[in-house]
Amino acid sequence: MEDLKFNHYRNLISEFLTKVSIDSLITKHGINLSEMCFDSTDELNIAFIGQYSAGKSSLIKGLTGLNDILIGSGVTTDTVNKYHYKELVIWDTPGILAGKREQHDEASFAAMDQADLLIYVITNELFDDVVGAAFRDLCVAKGREKEILLVINKSQSDSGTTETKLNSIAEVLEPKIPEDFPIVFVDAESYFEALDEEDINDKQELIALSNIEGFIEAIDCFSQDRGLLGRVTTPLALLHTKLTELLERLA
Repeated sequence: MEDLKFNHYRNLISEFLTKVSIDSLITKHGINLSEMCFDSTDELNIAFIGQYSAGKSSLIKGLTGLNDILIGSGVTTDTVNKYHYKELVIWDTPGILAGKREQHDEASFAAMDQADLLIYVITNELFDDVVGAAFRDLCVAKGREKEILLVINKSQSDSGTTETKLNSIAEVLEPKIPEDFPIVFVDAESYFEALDEEDINDKQELIALSNIEGFIEAIDCFSQDRGLLGRVTTPLALLHTKLTELLERLA
């Protein structure tokens, strides 16, 4: 059944791209629609994106169990790195909109267009104005709200309740509401502290506080529920960016 749906949606989008390619402006200005094809045998690509130092690499390390992923409080990711987890390809991207590393922004925004699904990571400090605007652009301008799982990391770094934090991000999510998004709270630091803890009770308490199991379950459910949608709409996300760039050049 999933293959039938995929083939149906693929044909619809392929027909659309074929019609678009007729416009001479598309080829004249260097937009190659053949780069936007997709195949049912392609692996599902999920990009972890979001704030600088939000813990994206730490979360991927906790998810995959790979010990060679570098984590820390500084800049640990300056290129897009890819890892395998089950049947998925997990993309670790540099932090966006830090204001100092434009090449990081370029790599991350390109990954957003190319990945099938997005894991948008923020911290307990939630959205600032700049990152909030980037999130809304993804949801509203690019229409990718159904392909985003919102992860709030470092959830144990303050005493705020889940309800309080959801209320705080509601304004950023407008015209959507928090209930429109799959959202998971996690604390990667607590999880890695648990790995080094010798006392079994303290270890279990830290693991429970980290919600690493809920985080992994959220990733698994998200990829299963939204994977088909993400794979068939990826070419459209890339086309949207290309056309936006074209309009800016023509203006």
